[in-house]
Amino acid sequence: MSEPPTWTQIHFDLNETDIDYLQRLRNDLLDEGVYFDYAIGVNPNGERTLEWQTDWSLTGLMTVGDICEILDLRDIKYTLVKVLNHGEEE
Repeated sequence: MSEPPTWTQIHFDLNETDIDYLQRLRNDLLDEGVYFDYAIGVNPNGERTLEWQTDWSLTGLMTVGDICEILDLRDIKYTLVKVLNHGEEE
């Protein structure tokens, strides 16, 4: 099975969403066996962001869509971002 040409990540504006709340939610997902990488950064507009890197690192029984459904139910603002899959280098 080949890898998809793009991955979808979930980005949050930390001026709009509390980072501690997002961390608790991520811990809840970890308790359910769902894992993904994350990063905190600053976007080109100078806004602090948190990225849930639901790309190759996403493991467990949930899809990006499942995670977004949880965010929607909790009324958490996020942006889906497509990133090119360059493949993992060994």
